[in-house]
Order: sequence, then structure tokens, then C-alpha cells
Amino acid sequence: MGRVVWLVCGVGFSGLAQAACPWEGSASTFFRCMMDVSVAVDENRESTESNTSRLDGIEEALWDLSDDLAALVDSMGSGGGSGVMRGHYHLTNSIDLANLVGFTEITGDLTITSGPGMENMVGLESLTAIGGTLYIQNNPSLVNLEGLSNLTSVGGGFYVSSNDEMTSVDGLEGLTSVGARTSFYANPSLTNVDALANLTVVEGNLDLEYNEALTDLDGLSSLVTVGERFLIQNNHVLTQVDGVSVLE
Repeated sequence: MGRVVWLVCGVGFSGLAQAACPWEGSASTFFRCMMDVSVAVDENRESTESNTSRLDGIEEALWDLSDDLAALVDSMGSGGGSGVMRGHYHLTNSIDLANLVGFTEITGDLTITSGPGMENMVGLESLTAIGGTLYIQNNPSLVNLEGLSNLTSVGGGFYVSSNDEMTSVDGLEGLTSVGARTSFYANPSLTNVDALANLTVVEGNLDLEYNEALTDLDGLSSLVTVGERFLIQNNHVLTQVDGVSVLE
């Protein structure tokens, strides 16, 4: 009879239960064991539900944090981030530009490599100083640098290269000094650098190369010091360099 009970009951219970309650005595002993297993399963289920609830709470907290971060970014975009941005910044689109609105200084490098549609830097009128290097390169739509009119100093280098549609550097009228190498390279539409009329000091090299439309250097009329090499080459329509007459 005992074997029959075992066969009948064994059909209804899992292998786990059978392993937990091997047949070693009376049917009542077996069923008490099974009840204990059932209680343990219920407790484990309750524990799992409790952990799931805690995980849900953590997930909600993370979503709240995400909302807070989004609000912070929004506030930066609306001018709430005024002050100093520490470190480097890479500007590639209008959203990146909006996030810089209100900042007066960047302590590291500013790299501008924007995609189609970015024609100028309007919105960055608060920026007065860049501690590192200013890179303006590989911008297919950038026409000029309007928006950087209050930028007075670049602590590192200044590189303007491979900007196919850039006709001038208008917007840099406030720039007075560059702390390292300055290079204008392969800007096929650049006709003048008149906006650099207030630039007096370039601490490193000054290079102007492969600017196919550049006709004069009148924009360098205030340039007094070039700390190292001054290189002008392969600007095929450049007819005169009278603009650097005060260079010492």
C-alpha cells in the first residue's frame, strides 16, 4: 500500500519536492515534509516579491535622477549654466551649442566640428576666454564665427582648417591674443581675416596655407608679435602682405 501511495503522490509533486522529502517513513511523515517545503516556497515567493518591490523603487529613483539631470541640462541651455566650464568641450550640433549658452570661460579645449546646417556660433556671446586650444575644423556649413564676438583670449593654439563654406572669420573681432600655434589651413572659400584686426600676439607659429580664395592679410594689421615661425604658402590668389606692416 505504501508503494501505491508513493506512486500516486509522486505524480503530483516536482522533482525538487521528491528530493527534499525522500520516502523514509509513513505517509504522514512525508506529507508533513511536503507541507514544510510548501511553506518554504511561499516564504521564498514573498521574499522575491519584496526584492522585486525594492528593485522597482530603485528603478523609480533612477528615473527621478534622470529627470533631474535633464532639467539641469535644460537650465544650462537657457543660460542657467553661466560661469566656468571645466575641462574640454566638443561642439557638433545645435544642442551642444545651446548647452554652452551663458558660459563665460572654458578651461580646456573647445573643438567645433559641426554637421550640416550650422552656419555660425550665434548664442555664444557670453564666452570670453578659452584656456586650452580652439579647434574649428571639418565644418561643411560654417560660414563665419559670428557669436564669438566677446572672445578675447585663447590660452592654447587656434586651428581653423577644412571649412569648405567659411568665407571669413567674422565674429572674432574681440580676439587679442593666442597662447600657442595659430593655423589657417585648407579653407577654400576664406577670402579675408579682417575680423582679426585686434589680434596683437601669437605666442607660437602663425601658418596660413592652402587658402585658395585668400586675397590679402589686412586683418593682421595690429599683429605685433609672432613667437616662432610665420609661414605663408600655397595661397594662390594672395597678392600682397602689406597687412602685417607693424609686425616686430
